[in-house]
Amino acid sequence: MTTTSWVESSGFISSHVLTNATPSTIATAALVTVVLIALTTRLISNSWGPLKGKDGTWSVGVAPYWFPLLGHIPILMINPDRFLRKLRDASAHGIFAVNLGGSIHNLAHTPSLVEGIFAQRTAVETEEFSMFILNRFFGVPRSFNKRLAGLFKGLTQSISMCLMREPGLGKMLAGSVTSMNEHIPNLVSFASRPIDQSLWERASDADVWRSLKENGEADLAVEANFFPLLRNFMGHIATPLLMGQDFMDNYPEVLQDIWDLDYGLTYLIAGIPRWVPIPSLGRALRARERLNRKIADFHSAMDLAEDSKDPGSEWRDFSDISDALKDRYRLWRENKIPPRLRSDLPLLWAMNVNSNNICFWLILRILSTPGLVGRIRTEIEPHVHASQPGNVLGLAEPPRLQMSVAGLREECPLLKSCYFEALRLDSAPLTIKHIVKDFIVTEDEKDAPGNARSFALKAGEYVHIPFDVHQSDPRYFSSPELFIPERFLVRREGPGGKLEVDIGTLRPYGGGVAICKGKLFAEGEVLAFVAGIIALWDFEPVSGHGWQIPEHVRASGVTLPKSDIRVRVRRRKLEIGGG
Repeated sequence: MTTTSWVESSGFISSHVLTNATPSTIATAALVTVVLIALTTRLISNSWGPLKGKDGTWSVGVAPYWFPLLGHIPILMINPDRFLRKLRDASAHGIFAVNLGGSIHNLAHTPSLVEGIFAQRTAVETEEFSMFILNRFFGVPRSFNKRLAGLFKGLTQSISMCLMREPGLGKMLAGSVTSMNEHIPNLVSFASRPIDQSLWERASDADVWRSLKENGEADLAVEANFFPLLRNFMGHIATPLLMGQDFMDNYPEVLQDIWDLDYGLTYLIAGIPRWVPIPSLGRALRARERLNRKIADFHSAMDLAEDSKDPGSEWRDFSDISDALKDRYRLWRENKIPPRLRSDLPLLWAMNVNSNNICFWLILRILSTPGLVGRIRTEIEPHVHASQPGNVLGLAEPPRLQMSVAGLREECPLLKSCYFEALRLDSAPLTIKHIVKDFIVTEDEKDAPGNARSFALKAGEYVHIPFDVHQSDPRYFSSPELFIPERFLVRREGPGGKLEVDIGTLRPYGGGVAICKGKLFAEGEVLAFVAGIIALWDFEPVSGHGWQIPEHVRASGVTLPKSDIRVRVRRRKLEIGGG
């Protein structure tokens, strides 16, 4: 039967059923109609394979789909990982296309195609998508887009100067490590009452656990939920570094609001109306309103201080906010942007959602790999000095910590390799570009042996780079599902060759002009945090079944754990006065 006859038959069936309408027959007719439409759509879309043009270039094949108008949106909402990896494995080339609501989105994942796309300067642009995210996710009014576009360059430069170049990068890292040296010895307080605990302990449902060892010694630990403990603890270090301590003191709920906003990412970007009864959507919208209002209050207070007026007793000191935020503040003020439109929420959000999450995954991966935590403690020992002061007036002081981030980055290849391996396994970054001019991208012979092609990408379409599709590709990473600590280690040639880290085709920070501006800061920050935590603290799972790696939940960049792990936290025994 032809497609036309199917459509005609569905019309006949619907007409017949409606004439003798009952609830059951109407339901049957509706179901038959939907099935016939889906089958027709599938047959038609199945014919949109790659075609070779007269100039020898190829079009990108569009994967078949079942639903007109929606295209691949339903399957991508249900299980994007499985769907994209299935398309990757079924394709002989490193690019395929999907239909999202009628627009064509090309997805490239092999290194040569990705590099070819990153090399484009005039054929693609990211500003449109950035504005889309600012409007949909961060709540920036569309009426402000034109003025904001004129400030993009200056706002980006302020971040680049502070997070990618010296002396700004060194200053930020030094401040971060100083804060870690002070706070990591106090990860848990061993206080029983929540009122006596730190905010990150309360967020992790911390509880003191006491027992006796076989030798009769007291065994004191704290039981806590691992992910919120580490994520919130890291947030209480990072947020004051960016916004200043007054902001954190005046807005103690800021981290929970950031997490609630992040959980609503998919719904907000999809533009689902606020009246739809989805709990995480409602929480995300309320959190976004509070975040933007508190940031506006923060800027209003800075305006008062700048005008030599009293900002109020709750705003005592603006000297400890970051240079990046100070530069952005000057730009906002010089251009007479009112506080309610000074969109610093993206910076505050980015400072917390990725580094904090990868710290959890990296520490969990290290702890769950037999023997690895001991090897890393040995490697970091020259650069992480942990000591236990003697008792003062009979009272025990917390340990002292002193770390060298330069030593961790340059002399600890195993830790660094583990960091990149955790990023490979536990992050799913995505770059999206709008094609504004036709261009050709060519696949390298190494990526498609004996079958390399050049692909023509058309203006008006989009090109995505889903990095996790490459990160899980067994053609580039053997046993990609496994955490292999030494995966990125290479030995330098020559006598006494030194171990170094080579990440090969891994691109955890993106690339091109849209590369992550905070990548160098994030690397130093994460290495220092993880080194300090494992130098001072021991962890064990409460379940008694050993360490389990939770399934992933997709988020903005680094994934979230689908379930949490209850752990016991103990302070490591250190030599009194030792280092």
